[in-house]
Parts: sequence; C-alpha cells; structure tokens
Amino acid sequence: MYRASESYSHSELYGHLWSLSVEEQFYLIWPFVIYFYSRGLKSLIVSLLSFYLVAKLLLMLLVSWGALDRDFVVTQLYFQTFSQADAFLYGSLVALIHKNGGQAPYKFCMSVVVAVTLFCVIGEVLAQQSLFSAMRLMSSPAMFDNNWGFGIGYTIVGFSSLALILYVLYSSSKLKAILFEGRFMVYTGKISYGLYIYHYPIIHLIERYGGEMSNSDRILGYGGGLALTYMISSVSYKYFESPILVRKSRYS
Repeated sequence: MYRASESYSHSELYGHLWSLSVEEQFYLIWPFVIYFYSRGLKSLIVSLLSFYLVAKLLLMLLVSWGALDRDFVVTQLYFQTFSQADAFLYGSLVALIHKNGGQAPYKFCMSVVVAVTLFCVIGEVLAQQSLFSAMRLMSSPAMFDNNWGFGIGYTIVGFSSLALILYVLYSSSKLKAILFEGRFMVYTGKISYGLYIYHYPIIHLIERYGGEMSNSDRILGYGGGLALTYMISSVSYKYFESPILVRKSRYS
C-alpha cells in the first residue's frame, strides 16, 4: 500500500522488492481462505477471477471516459495487493487442479501461450518499429502504456502463464521435454528467485554508468549483465538459499 502512495520513494537498486511484500501478504491471507472455503474453493477462485476481469475492464472504461485519473488507477492496479490477486489466483487454480488429479488440454494450453506470446511480440515490434527497440522495452512493455493494455494486459499474461504451467504439468510431448526438462532449464528454475532479486540492480548499474550506448554496446552490456546475474544467483542459491531450504523440512 505504501508503494502505491504518492509519498513513496525508493532506490533503483531495490525498488522491485515491493512485489515480495505483495506475495507475503497473500501468504498471510490465503491459508484462512482455504480453511474456511475448502469445499467450494474452485468455484470461489473462478468467481474471483471473473470479478477481477470485469472490475479491471470497468475501471479502464471509466479512465477512457475521463471519470477517473489514469495515473492513480494505473498505480493502484499495479502495486496494490488485491489488484494483483488474479495472478495468485491463477497459481492457486493450478495447485487445486493438480491436487485433485485433474488433467488439462495441453494442446489448447500451448496454443494459448503461443498466441499470447506472438500478440505481445508483434505488438511491441509494431509499436517500436524495430525488434531491438521492442526488446529494450520488455521491462516496461508498450502494450501496457495504454489504458486497455495496462488494465487487462497483465491478466492476459497471467492466463498465458497458467496455460504454460498446465502444459508442462500434463503434456508428455517431446517438445516439452526438450524445452523444459533439460538440466539448464531445471537449474534455472532453482535459482529463479535469485535471478529476480539481483537482475534489477545490475541492470540499473549498467544503465547508470554505461552512459550513451549504441545498440551493439547495449547488447553486450545487457548480455554481460544477464551472465553476471546468473552467476550471482548461482552463488546465492548454493551458499544462502540452499541451507535455508534444508532447514525448511523441519517445519513442513
């Protein structure tokens, strides 16, 4: 909530950590929801997802009509815990389907992922007139700069992520094995928390001290930053996260 307020100030080195607060707030609330609504949990999740979609569409309509201030609405939609609840609900739905031994139409799921990915990439390229410019703005996509994109764009990406996870869980295709079951991808998944934590300050330092860079310099800079992030995340996983994960079994 503080992140969404006008008085919020932060360092670019750790400004992205607000999202961890949102996650922790969800973890505090959701166990009570499961406890009190365990029998109708699936219906509750689907109902809440439908509510969030309708609510976001309504908010964007009001913004388009000038009834609400766009900057205020966008800030609240992006940073508030309850506004981000649809992403957590997608994850909860996957867990519930998996727990109940359900299956998913993985071909349909993969089609959704491909369609949404192409939509985002083509939209970025058209908006930025070049592939490099589109890639440069992946951290702040052009498709989210307009009211409709920002209002439901993340919801669409969340649904695409849901489809991808279901595909990985239930597909037995060779493509899935090639893309997601290799040692590199499995290890990347293990250190993904560190990748998220460390990538932001590294990118910020490159942009701050890199000065005016040509396209080739940017590719080298961001490529080096990615490699550095991967190495730091690996060290963090081995010497910091792994010991904690070992101790976690005592409390599970």
